[in-house]
Amino acid sequence: MTEKFDVPGNRDEVPRVNGFGLASFVLGTVAISIAFIPVLGLPALLLGPLAMVFGGIGRARTPEDTITGTAGLILGITATLIALVVTALIAVSLVQFRGSIQNLPFG
Repeated sequence: MTEKFDVPGNRDEVPRVNGFGLASFVLGTVAISIAFIPVLGLPALLLGPLAMVFGGIGRARTPEDTITGTAGLILGITATLIALVVTALIAVSLVQFRGSIQNLPFG
């Protein structure tokens, strides 16, 4: 015997995908994964702000699904800050290394 179950809601209704939120989440994830790499992390300075912009657009366009937009926004901010700190540390250490090379006796 076959039983029929009632499914609440409209069966023809397709769930909306928050495209900008998903794009910001992916960009933020990629940005934060490469932000820790000293020289190769420079693209995170581009991908992080893109994730922030897409996250804001995704949150504004789809108010019923703000989770992916918020996650992408947070990941973009974090990746940008990490990339800035790593880049600044590398720049400072290169300047100090250059100064110490010039003081060598055989140079």
